[in-house]
Amino acid sequence: MGAANLACGGAAQKLKRTLMPTLPGCLALGGVAVCTWVSFRLGQTFAFTGFLYLVFVVLAALYGGFWQATVISVAAAACLNYYFVPPIFSFANSPANWVALGAPAFAEGPTAGPGGRRGPARHGAALRNLAADTAAG
Repeated sequence: MGAANLACGGAAQKLKRTLMPTLPGCLALGGVAVCTWVSFRLGQTFAFTGFLYLVFVVLAALYGGFWQATVISVAAAACLNYYFVPPIFSFANSPANWVALGAPAFAEGPTAGPGGRRGPARHGAALRNLAADTAAG
Protein backbone atom coordinates (compact mmCIF):
# COMPACT_ATOMS: atom_id res chain seq x y z
CA MET A 1 0.00 0.00 0.00
CA GLY A 2 2.88 2.41 0.74
CA ALA A 3 4.36 1.94 -2.74
CA ALA A 4 0.98 2.70 -4.32
CA ASN A 5 0.69 5.93 -2.35
CA LEU A 6 4.24 6.87 -3.27
CA ALA A 7 3.57 6.24 -6.97
CA CYS A 8 0.37 8.28 -6.79
CA GLY A 9 2.21 11.08 -5.00
CA GLY A 10 4.93 11.03 -7.65
CA ALA A 11 2.33 11.29 -10.41
CA ALA A 12 0.67 14.19 -8.62
CA GLN A 13 4.01 15.97 -8.25
CA LYS A 14 4.77 15.44 -11.94
CA LEU A 15 1.35 16.78 -12.91
CA LYS A 16 1.85 19.78 -10.61
CA ARG A 17 5.28 20.51 -12.13
CA THR A 18 3.77 20.28 -15.61
CA LEU A 19 0.72 22.46 -14.98
CA MET A 20 2.11 25.14 -12.64
CA PRO A 21 4.01 27.05 -15.35
CA THR A 22 0.76 27.50 -17.30
CA LEU A 23 -1.18 28.81 -14.30
CA PRO A 24 -0.50 32.54 -14.94
CA GLY A 25 -1.70 32.25 -18.52
CA CYS A 26 -4.82 30.34 -17.53
CA LEU A 27 -5.67 32.86 -14.82
CA ALA A 28 -5.10 35.78 -17.20
CA LEU A 29 -7.26 34.12 -19.86
CA GLY A 30 -10.00 33.65 -17.28
CA GLY A 31 -9.59 37.29 -16.28
CA VAL A 32 -9.99 38.38 -19.90
CA ALA A 33 -13.16 36.28 -20.19
CA VAL A 34 -14.67 37.70 -17.00
CA CYS A 35 -13.61 41.23 -17.96
CA THR A 36 -15.25 40.80 -21.37
CA TRP A 37 -18.52 39.61 -19.89
CA VAL A 38 -18.70 42.29 -17.18
CA SER A 39 -17.64 45.13 -19.50
CA PHE A 40 -20.12 44.10 -22.18
CA ARG A 41 -22.96 43.75 -19.68
CA LEU A 42 -22.18 47.17 -18.18
CA GLY A 43 -21.86 48.83 -21.59
CA GLN A 44 -18.24 49.89 -21.18
CA THR A 45 -16.31 51.52 -24.00
CA PHE A 46 -13.58 50.20 -26.25
CA ALA A 47 -10.89 52.23 -24.44
CA PHE A 48 -11.87 51.18 -20.92
CA THR A 49 -12.04 47.50 -21.77
CA GLY A 50 -8.81 47.69 -23.77
CA PHE A 51 -7.02 49.09 -20.73
CA LEU A 52 -8.32 46.26 -18.55
CA TYR A 53 -7.09 43.76 -21.13
CA LEU A 54 -3.72 45.46 -21.11
CA VAL A 55 -3.46 44.85 -17.36
CA PHE A 56 -4.03 41.12 -17.88
CA VAL A 57 -1.48 40.97 -20.71
CA VAL A 58 1.17 42.68 -18.59
CA LEU A 59 0.46 40.39 -15.62
CA ALA A 60 0.70 37.34 -17.88
CA ALA A 61 3.99 38.67 -19.26
CA LEU A 62 5.44 39.27 -15.81
CA TYR A 63 4.41 35.99 -14.24
CA GLY A 64 4.09 33.64 -17.21
CA GLY A 65 6.53 34.87 -19.82
CA PHE A 66 6.48 35.92 -23.44
CA TRP A 67 4.48 33.09 -24.97
CA GLN A 68 1.69 33.16 -22.42
CA ALA A 69 1.43 36.92 -22.83
CA THR A 70 1.29 36.47 -26.60
CA VAL A 71 -1.65 34.08 -26.29
CA ILE A 72 -3.44 36.43 -23.88
CA SER A 73 -2.75 39.37 -26.19
CA VAL A 74 -4.27 37.62 -29.20
CA ALA A 75 -7.29 36.51 -27.17
CA ALA A 76 -7.78 40.02 -25.76
CA ALA A 77 -7.50 41.63 -29.20
CA ALA A 78 -10.03 39.17 -30.61
CA CYS A 79 -12.49 39.82 -27.76
CA LEU A 80 -12.02 43.57 -28.06
CA ASN A 81 -12.61 43.48 -31.80
CA TYR A 82 -15.62 41.17 -31.64
CA TYR A 83 -17.49 42.70 -28.69
CA PHE A 84 -16.51 46.37 -28.54
CA VAL A 85 -15.41 47.67 -31.97
CA PRO A 86 -18.24 48.68 -34.31
CA PRO A 87 -19.77 46.72 -35.95
CA ILE A 88 -20.06 44.52 -32.86
CA PHE A 89 -20.34 40.73 -33.19
CA SER A 90 -18.11 40.91 -36.24
CA PHE A 91 -14.39 40.78 -36.86
CA ALA A 92 -14.68 43.43 -39.60
CA ASN A 93 -12.54 46.40 -38.66
CA SER A 94 -11.55 49.81 -39.94
CA PRO A 95 -7.85 50.58 -40.48
CA ALA A 96 -7.93 53.21 -37.71
CA ASN A 97 -8.65 50.57 -35.08
CA TRP A 98 -5.81 48.20 -35.96
CA VAL A 99 -3.31 50.27 -33.99
CA ALA A 100 -5.48 50.20 -30.88
CA LEU A 101 -6.04 46.47 -31.21
CA GLY A 102 -2.29 45.89 -31.42
CA ALA A 103 -1.47 47.85 -28.25
CA PRO A 104 -1.42 44.83 -25.91
CA ALA A 105 1.04 43.06 -28.20
CA PHE A 106 3.39 46.03 -28.09
CA ALA A 107 3.10 46.24 -24.29
CA GLU A 108 4.13 42.63 -23.72
CA GLY A 109 7.46 42.93 -25.57
CA PRO A 110 9.34 45.10 -23.08
CA THR A 111 7.68 43.33 -20.17
CA ALA A 112 8.43 39.70 -21.02
CA GLY A 113 10.74 39.80 -24.02
CA PRO A 114 11.40 36.83 -26.28
CA GLY A 115 14.61 36.06 -24.40
CA GLY A 116 12.80 34.38 -21.56
CA ARG A 117 10.95 35.02 -18.40
CA ARG A 118 11.52 38.33 -16.64
CA GLY A 119 9.22 37.83 -13.75
CA PRO A 120 9.02 38.62 -10.09
CA ALA A 121 12.08 36.53 -9.27
CA ARG A 122 14.32 38.78 -11.35
CA HIS A 123 12.67 41.95 -10.07
CA GLY A 124 12.85 40.64 -6.50
CA ALA A 125 16.61 40.10 -6.82
CA ALA A 126 17.03 43.65 -8.10
CA LEU A 127 15.01 45.03 -5.19
CA ARG A 128 17.05 43.00 -2.66
CA ASN A 129 20.27 44.37 -4.16
CA LEU A 130 18.92 47.91 -4.02
CA ALA A 131 17.84 47.44 -0.38
CA ALA A 132 21.25 46.03 0.54
CA ASP A 133 23.02 48.95 -1.16
CA THR A 134 20.78 51.45 0.60
CA ALA A 135 21.30 49.83 4.01
CA ALA A 136 25.06 49.65 3.51
CA GLY A 137 25.48 53.16 2.21
